[in-house]
Amino acid sequence: WSIAGGVATSNGGTGFLQANIPPLTAGKTYLVTVSIKRYVSGAIYYPYSGSGGVAAPTSIGTFTSVHLATSSNLYVYSLAFNGDIDDVIVQEIPGIHATQATTANKPILRQSGGKYSWQFDQSNDFLQTSITTGDAGWLCAGVTFTDSNSTLFCSGAGSAVQKGLWAYRDAASDTFITLIGNGTAPSSATAISAPAGQPLVIASGWDASNIFHSVNSTENTASRTGSASPSPATLRIGAYTDGITYPLGGNMNIALVFNVLPTADERLTLKRWVGQLSGVSL
Repeated sequence: WSIAGGVATSNGGTGFLQANIPPLTAGKTYLVTVSIKRYVSGAIYYPYSGSGGVAAPTSIGTFTSVHLATSSNLYVYSLAFNGDIDDVIVQEIPGIHATQATTANKPILRQSGGKYSWQFDQSNDFLQTSITTGDAGWLCAGVTFTDSNSTLFCSGAGSAVQKGLWAYRDAASDTFITLIGNGTAPSSATAISAPAGQPLVIASGWDASNIFHSVNSTENTASRTGSASPSPATLRIGAYTDGITYPLGGNMNIALVFNVLPTADERLTLKRWVGQLSGVSL
């Protein structure tokens, strides 16, 4: 790498460019933006902080990634990259967020029409966050499914659905289905139409006795089944507990996670807000 006039240039070599920023704090979440001003060939990975990075599209443009820091340093890595980069911007994002530390499992943050969305590759992408263990919770997301079976929410990590609640789109029936506790459908469950290829507001929640699942403004209530708590400390978004079964294929522009169950009026208000961000009128 060489730096002149505020622009970093690589002529096809391989190596690290350390961003001139204050040290990161391992375990914190950062929004990292990098601009490719000139592109000839090769690729860059950003941010690179101890355990891999996100591959930027091979084109001129500005690209953004949410990064869970694993060390104090942040680099841009050239893999035979021939071009110029500028404006490496790093901003800490306060709060608890869904993150993915493993490079191969990271959905890609895309921008189109001034709106951001996560692109899940229908292979092994998922995000993971923590949720307070308790007896109530609610999840809501704006998502556009592909044609295949896709898990949207899945609680627990590593030991099957006995840990809690998961929900997915069933391609055969073109419906959204919620499962609870031991992995069986809740009693009196009614699947809701969830067509692929169009933006949808998907929500799923629970209290001590019931679960509540909805697509857009249509919400169904069913009796909770299974002996396990539907609110473990770990929540995966976009994959089954093993990270590869029923992977999410499609785009998600927002996901909200609550450790309480909002009231019916609050749920509708929140779904309308998610709908506004997702291009869905409720």
